[in-house]
Amino acid sequence: MTARRHLTLDHGRAAVILCLWAAVVVWLRWDVWAPDLSALLIAGWLWEHGQAEVIYAMPPGFFGGAAPEWSEAMALMGVAGAQTYPYLYPPIWAVLVAPLTKLWSIQALMNGALLVQVPLLAGSVVLAGRLAKPKGLSWTLWALWGVAVLSLSAPAYLAVMHNQPSILMGFVILLAFERLAAGRPVAFGALIAVAAAIKLSPALFILAALMTRSGRAVAAFGVAGAGLGLASVVIAGWPAHEAMLTSVATVSGHTLMIALNLSLQSVLGQVLLQPEVLPASAVTPMVLNLISRAAVVIVAGLLLWRAHRWTPAQRPLGALLGLSLVIWLLGPLGWLHYYVVPLLVLPGLALMIPRRLAIWIGGATVILSSMPVYLALAGAPGFHALYPALAGGAWLAVLAALLWPRRV
Repeated sequence: MTARRHLTLDHGRAAVILCLWAAVVVWLRWDVWAPDLSALLIAGWLWEHGQAEVIYAMPPGFFGGAAPEWSEAMALMGVAGAQTYPYLYPPIWAVLVAPLTKLWSIQALMNGALLVQVPLLAGSVVLAGRLAKPKGLSWTLWALWGVAVLSLSAPAYLAVMHNQPSILMGFVILLAFERLAAGRPVAFGALIAVAAAIKLSPALFILAALMTRSGRAVAAFGVAGAGLGLASVVIAGWPAHEAMLTSVATVSGHTLMIALNLSLQSVLGQVLLQPEVLPASAVTPMVLNLISRAAVVIVAGLLLWRAHRWTPAQRPLGALLGLSLVIWLLGPLGWLHYYVVPLLVLPGLALMIPRRLAIWIGGATVILSSMPVYLALAGAPGFHALYPALAGGAWLAVLAALLWPRRV
C-alpha cells in the first residue's frame, strides 16, 4: 500500500469516527432543553417583542435561575418554569437571533443550534490535531482521542448538555491558532476579534501575537475588533451595551463558589469567605481581586518571557494552552465547559516538555477532568471546594510545566 493511500484511508477512518459521534449526539440530544443556550434565545425573543430593557436582568445572587422580569415572557413562550440563566453575551447576538424567534419555537431553535454546534465540536478535534497531534500518531487514533474527550469529560458533557455558545467560541479560537500555526497572522487576529465578540475574555488571546512576534496579527485584531464593536453599537444601540457592561461588571465583582467554576478565585474565595452554604455567590474581597489580577499579569508575563525559548513550531500551541489557563483558571470565571479547548490540545504538552513529565501531568489532568471522577466526587463533603481544588491543581501543573526551563 502506498503512503498516500494509507494516509487517505487514515483520514477517511477519522472522518467516519467523528461523523458517527456527531450523529449519535444529535440523536440523543434532539428535543432536549438546553439551559444555557435558552438565555440567548429568550433574549432574542425579548428584543423582538420590544422588551430590550429586561434582557440583562438578573436574579438575586446573580446565579441559579431566571430573573423575575423574564417570568411573563417565558410564560408567553410556553416555557414557564424552564431552567435558564442570565444573558451575559453582547447584545448583537440577541438582535441577530430575534427574527428567528418569530419563525420557530425555542425548542426548534435549540435543535437547529444542535445541528451546527455538534459538528463544530467534531471539527474542533481536527483543528486541535493540526496543532497538537504528536508525530507518528495516526489521525484515526487522534479522532478516537477526541471522541473520548467529547464523550467522557465533564467539560464536554456540560457543553453539549447546555448547547453552550462557548462551543462556537472554542471552535473559532482553535481555528485562529491553527491559522497562526499555518503562518496566517492576519486571519488569526481577525478570528480572535470574532471570538471576543462572542465572549469578551478571549480578547486576551491576542497576546499570542506577541509570543509569535506578529504585529500584523495585532493590527488585524484591532481593525476587526473595532469594526465588530461599531457594528454592534449601530445595530443594537449603546444603551444595550451599557446594560451588558454593567451586568458583566456585577458578575465579575462576585466570586461564584461552585464546582462548575474551575478557577483559582473560586477556591481561594471559599478559604477567605468560608460560606456556610454552598454553592454561593459573594462580593469579591479586594484582597482576592488583587491576588487574581496579579496572578493573571505575572503568569501572562512569564509566558511571554518563556515563549522566546520555544521553537517557532511550538509557539502557537504553547500560547493557546498557556493563555487559555491564564484567562480561565486564573481569571474570575472559569466555567468548566471552557476547558474543552485545552483538553483537546493537551496531548501536545508532550511537544513542549519532556515526554515522561507530560504523560504524568497530562494523564492526571485527563483523569480529574473525566465525568466519572466528577460524579464520584459530587457526593463528597465540600465538593464545591474539593473539585475545583483537585482539577484546578492539575491544570496549574500544566501551566507550570509550560514554564519548564528545559527543552524537550
